[in-house]
Amino acid sequence: MKRVNKKLNDASGWPFAGTLVQSQRAWTSLAARTRSSALGGNLARSSSQRPAQDQPKSSTIYFQISANNSRTQRVSEGGASPSLAVFRERWGYLRTGSACLTLYLFALIILNCGFIQNQDAWQKVNSGIWDNEINVVQTSRSNPSQVYFASPKNFYRLNNNVVDLRVSLDLMTSGKKVNSLYIDPANPGALYIATDNGLYIEKEGRGQWERVFFSADKEAKQCLSVTVDKDKVYLGTAEGLFIGDLSNNQWEKAKGPLSDSAVHFLVEDKTFLYPATGEDVYRLNKENQELSKIFSVRQVSAEKLELEEPPQENGNGTYAIQIKDLEILNENEPLLFLATVQGIFYSTDQGKGWQKVNTDGLPVDEVTSITVRQQEIQPQGGCPLALADKCLSLFAGTYNGVFKFCDGTWSALYKGLESNKISDLAYTQDGNIYCATDKGIFFMTSEKTLSLDPAVLWADVDYNSLKKSFGQEPDIKEVHDLAIRYADVSHKKIDGWKRAARYKAILPTVSVGLDRSATDYYHWDTGPNPDVFTKGRDLLEWDVSVSWDFGDWIWNSDQTSIDSRSKLMVELREDILDQITRLYFERRRIQMELLAVADHLAPDLIVDRQMRIEELTALLDGFTGGEFSELIEIRKRSQKQEARGRSQEVRGQRQETIKK
Repeated sequence: MKRVNKKLNDASGWPFAGTLVQSQRAWTSLAARTRSSALGGNLARSSSQRPAQDQPKSSTIYFQISANNSRTQRVSEGGASPSLAVFRERWGYLRTGSACLTLYLFALIILNCGFIQNQDAWQKVNSGIWDNEINVVQTSRSNPSQVYFASPKNFYRLNNNVVDLRVSLDLMTSGKKVNSLYIDPANPGALYIATDNGLYIEKEGRGQWERVFFSADKEAKQCLSVTVDKDKVYLGTAEGLFIGDLSNNQWEKAKGPLSDSAVHFLVEDKTFLYPATGEDVYRLNKENQELSKIFSVRQVSAEKLELEEPPQENGNGTYAIQIKDLEILNENEPLLFLATVQGIFYSTDQGKGWQKVNTDGLPVDEVTSITVRQQEIQPQGGCPLALADKCLSLFAGTYNGVFKFCDGTWSALYKGLESNKISDLAYTQDGNIYCATDKGIFFMTSEKTLSLDPAVLWADVDYNSLKKSFGQEPDIKEVHDLAIRYADVSHKKIDGWKRAARYKAILPTVSVGLDRSATDYYHWDTGPNPDVFTKGRDLLEWDVSVSWDFGDWIWNSDQTSIDSRSKLMVELREDILDQITRLYFERRRIQMELLAVADHLAPDLIVDRQMRIEELTALLDGFTGGEFSELIEIRKRSQKQEARGRSQEVRGQRQETIKK
């Protein structure tokens, strides 16, 4: 079957026209595989909307799938398409077919999963960032182009993905960690930073910081979360919740359970404040200060949610942090989302009742953060997550990467991401998502990176043909071997340890002893001079003993040490190979993009892609001790020499032919 790479002529009358337009390649592929399926009607593909004079010279093939003869036949060739009226007449029968329903649902899922269906990739923010490890990120509600994030050493502000502000935390917070960022929606110029050394505020975006909260108590000065409501500042610390008035810089400690519990998260709506400790979520009425517990990981909630496992208790009688993140959407009609080690929960009634989100495909015990955003409902009516008449996009950051909830399950968004360890996630109002990792800050846009539909751009691209262009480069297995050898984490090393431990039982334990008799060294002369103290002969004794422990043939105590060391080595090797694999295929993906669709990329994007390839090459060299680039250069020189040799051989054959 020839490839059909044409747009639909008139899809306005189709119930899922937009789906087929964006999924025409998948539709064509699936339709071709239904030769023997019994469809209740006919399906015809029409030609592009271009004028006849603009039609390509190559013939276009249309297909008709019929249930009467259960075969696929050629309808027409050339620029003419089947009649739209005939198509609409046959459509009534096609709609009832089970195979059509399968195709429709498949295309609908692909269309409505946002980032997944567009195959967008994470992009790294490189310019102006001095650190790799980013632990917190926050976006501005009033200005979608501004993003704030912090590393253990520096604080940054992005403006249109360009760093326009960097502040050293060594100077501002004495090198203390930033735990939370908050931009006041009522006063976008005010930025609050909660650190381990107090609460800081920046006004008017001038880079001038003022510490507005500090305590001599070690735990009280450790600020974990912050939010602002009008003239009040709510500050969560390791010592409890504080409520402050910045007009007179007066702070008051909350009463009740929040007076001595670490408050890790704070969100609010028009009526309530929602503080979250390590295992409980509370609701505080802003007017009368009434406090009530609305969720507990240790207990069954108001909706009788059965938890999978009880929380683990530490040795000091306290519980480990069970709540990983707390988010709120729409302060007027709030939706609460709660990430715990038991799963992700949501509430549509201000915490009175909770429901659990399906966690199929999500490593819930490794979730670090979540972010949620309301999006427009697609014309086809599909939605990744529909709650309270709203269409939502829900993402989760974990130690295994970023996951998106779509169609009742979770899917990993790994393309372009250099690290699995996600510290924080944040959404912008225009639909971009940012993630903080131990390898920098990455972002993904809801818009397509390319100027044309990727399905059209890559329609005539053959993967195997592109792959041949990189014959001089080592494959992923070779790069893995280079990295393992450079890091000295080969499994052969562990095998050598175990083999040596077994051979130890063969070799004996050798002991050598030497003894000198000091009592007989000096003695009285027994000859003619009995009063003379005479130095005698030095008496030495020596011995050699050899022993075997035959129990080592059965069990060697060194095996315990080897097992613990091998476990650490395996974990290190897995981390290295994971990083290498991501870097290698991200580099290969960009290389193929430049080869296949460079004509459709803007010049600045081409330069950015080329610099990105060089950066990824340098990272791979760092993991392999420079052998990755060296191996490429060696193979390039070898190919040139082979080509030169073949050229000389051809010239020699021609000269011999001429002489003859």
